[in-house]
Amino acid sequence: MVTKFQLYIDFQSANMRAGDLERAANRLRKVAESALLDELHDISVNWTGDASAAFIRKGYELKDKLLAEAKSLEASAETIRRIAKRTYDTEMKALEKANCRIYH
Repeated sequence: MVTKFQLYIDFQSANMRAGDLERAANRLRKVAESALLDELHDISVNWTGDASAAFIRKGYELKDKLLAEAKSLEASAETIRRIAKRTYDTEMKALEKANCRIYH
């Protein structure tokens, strides 16, 4: 039989995994909005011409993809948290009902 403690540990574990996804999303966002943009700026200052413009355009496309991936990771984390909470609440109610039947 599942215990309240086991349910709590499972719930906390799911929240920790969601936190891992959120931290990964934040790192991606920082790379896209800071490091990558800084590098693209440096390239645009030091390299001119058609090839430079094409390279920088690809860099901005990469930035957009990184930001979209960060957003997707955040959405996944939110989904995990929502499902974990719903599951935790449902399982706790079921456990309470089972305990009432056993003891009454």
